[in-house]
Amino acid sequence: MNTIIRPSNWKILIRVSATTALLFGFLLASAPRAAAQGGPEIFDPGDMPYGQSYTQWAEDWHKWTLSIPKERNPLLMTAGGWLEPPLVPDYDCVNDQTGDVWFLSGVLAGGTYTFDCTIPEDKALLFPVINTVSIPFTGDTARVSAGEKAGGMPIFLADDLPTAWAEIDGDAVSDLDDWMVDPPIFLETLSDGNWVDVILPLFGESTWIDPPDHPAPQLSGPHYSYGVYLMVAPLDPGSHTIQFGGYDGGLDITYELTVEGDIPPAQCITDLSTTEGIDALVQAQLANLANYVNSQLEAAESAPPAQAAYIRNAVRSLLNTWINQWIPLYVAQGRIPAALEAQAIDCFESVRDSIP
Repeated sequence: MNTIIRPSNWKILIRVSATTALLFGFLLASAPRAAAQGGPEIFDPGDMPYGQSYTQWAEDWHKWTLSIPKERNPLLMTAGGWLEPPLVPDYDCVNDQTGDVWFLSGVLAGGTYTFDCTIPEDKALLFPVINTVSIPFTGDTARVSAGEKAGGMPIFLADDLPTAWAEIDGDAVSDLDDWMVDPPIFLETLSDGNWVDVILPLFGESTWIDPPDHPAPQLSGPHYSYGVYLMVAPLDPGSHTIQFGGYDGGLDITYELTVEGDIPPAQCITDLSTTEGIDALVQAQLANLANYVNSQLEAAESAPPAQAAYIRNAVRSLLNTWINQWIPLYVAQGRIPAALEAQAIDCFESVRDSIP
């Protein structure tokens, strides 16, 4: 999370960029769309996943950051930014998580970070790519002055939006401005005992405040936050990568995620179906094949012995057909890159050899 503080004549504006908030609840209220064919799915801006809007989930994320004591608050890590020394030298993303909704965070001071996290199965992911918090000075109840706003957001956030980027398992998310929360997040008060205790005293010496004799920032509201948030549907068991950044290179965050759970037998075929360079029709065939293999092998688990043996032999035969015929043919046609031929064959052989 990259937070760069740019106070205005009216109030302190904090740019905050977090990493991941993991969300999962009960029944899905709306269907997410895929970031790329066969890849992770992202809820649309107007959806109501798990019964809440993006604005409501983003407000919950802010409340979560305020609930974590400063001694272990992930926002207070730093990799050479303006926040020195680091108050939190390390960060375990399983801390301070309860219930079905998990939240992960980036770093206030910006920089380049990689976090390794193991998360339970069936957790969706919400993360702000860039966002702001407006903190009023004592006696200031104005929201944001007209000169500070452009298109319903602070001008500097509008300037930074084109530099924002996000990728999920290597798939870039386009049109990030579509995910700008609207209406903005509203926070009545900012509690103390957390990152606020560390950040607000810095303003007493800040040359960014103009004029320098501004009254002190206050914890009482109203506080508003604008930002771009993405919510990713639960990821399959296995390894996944979330990356995002912005602010002209001032923020570069990578989350290497291990999602717990049983990995489907044909997972490597599923992975091939999203591999760049493979023809789109072949990708679709691979995705369908992976689903078929997984479902057949699952059915064999509960079938009578003779039927189970028949199902498994049929799956082995199908995989062998791909190994000996379809993969070499698609490579010859240029529909599977020659550089991926050995990887594809190894994948199919590993699935075949894992069948009891």
